Amino acid sequence: MAAVEAEPKPLSVITLKQLTIPTDSADPQPVMAAKFARAEALSGEVADCAALDTIASEFNTKTATGQQQRESLPAPIRAVLDPLPIGKVSKPVRTTKGYSVFMICGEETKIATPQPAAAASAANSEKTREEIANQLGMQRLSQLQERYLRDLRATAYIDRRI
Repeated sequence: MAAVEAEPKPLSVITLKQLTIPTDSADPQPVMAAKFARAEALSGEVADCAALDTIASEFNTKTATGQQQRESLPAPIRAVLDPLPIGKVSKPVRTTKGYSVFMICGEETKIATPQPAAAASAANSEKTREEIANQLGMQRLSQLQERYLRDLRATAYIDRRI
């Protein structure tokens, strides 16, 4: 008996941009409501992915860009993105860092080739290592930034002239 090979599945790979309007747990309710309203208003202001980058500078933040398989996205994000057409901004989604909006900049359909279990596991483990390394690097950079700002404040000299 010959082994039956599984048909390769078509995978939807999307180019995705995410803009997060930062919030803090100490923000008063009117500020949180204003930030949410601002995130909702983005859908009428943003015409394309380049415009989303421009708007990001207004919030002193950057957009996150990447290619993802639609099927590998978390269920709450996928529920927001599934009805979303290319080039439109999603409704705001509350995250731990603030209110995030998403935009699909492009979409491709690729045919997945079956991988042996060991190769798939190695690819997932390498991705996890890279994500951890990026996260640690960002934490170190944040600590350096905080230390630098603290040192600047400590050495600041104010000259009052009367």
